[in-house]
Amino acid sequence: MRLEDRICRLYKELIPYVIPDYPQRSKNLLNVEVISGYDAVHIHYVFDDIRSGTFGGSSLHCQILFTLDKFLSWYDLIEESNNKLKIHIHCISKHTTEDLTYFELMDIAMSHYPYSYRDHPKLSQFFQWKVERRYQGNMLRIKMIY
Repeated sequence: MRLEDRICRLYKELIPYVIPDYPQRSKNLLNVEVISGYDAVHIHYVFDDIRSGTFGGSSLHCQILFTLDKFLSWYDLIEESNNKLKIHIHCISKHTTEDLTYFELMDIAMSHYPYSYRDHPKLSQFFQWKVERRYQGNMLRIKMIY
């Protein structure tokens, strides 16, 4: 059995512990699905009726980051590579899908609530990712000019 399949099975078994009373607790969260793909684990969050005032926007990203951190406390896919974990946020009522990596999700959450994450265990890795991302963006711009 591949490593991704074992992690997927572990995460599926952890869903009731990470998200208590799932799916009864949340009126908007319909499903959390964990699927192993080629060299990555995909976590799909399926929502219905996300309103920006009640449970949408940055609050939604913060809640998802909170649950992902609980999953990662059991087996940390970020230690190996940020690309090992793919997050997909589906909104049925808006017909949208948002595909993110862990640090992209953390970037969105931190942009709205930066002081909430100052003691986050992956903060130094996040800042390193931001620097690398900025460097890659600058190199791409230089290549486009020449």
